[in-house]
Amino acid sequence: MYCLVLGHKPKNIVAKVRAIVTKTPRIKNERAITKYPYEVIKPAPFQAFDDKVAAEWWRNYNLVKHARAEEPSDGIPNSQLANLKSVLWALAALYILCQNLYKLLGESDLQLEPSRLFES
Repeated sequence: MYCLVLGHKPKNIVAKVRAIVTKTPRIKNERAITKYPYEVIKPAPFQAFDDKVAAEWWRNYNLVKHARAEEPSDGIPNSQLANLKSVLWALAALYILCQNLYKLLGESDLQLEPSRLFES
């Protein structure tokens, strides 16, 4: 959705993040800060993306989605990559994208609910 608003139709996540970062460079370092009563965690989910490689949380998501039963050479099944850390980073990415998309759309009927997990 974000890329469509920007007028891009990239094929993979690295190209999508590149298009978003080109339009909104600050997103690369944006952090989603967890709220009290949770432990304060400040993930910056787009920081680890570069022009050729996706971030670890995205790679974990894809391995769980497409090859969860496989065991790489280290003997640990990909299904174990489905963990709270990866979920938190994915939710942080979604939160940051929603916040930025809302700002990008400007005057609209879109109203965001306050997050119960992340600070605004």
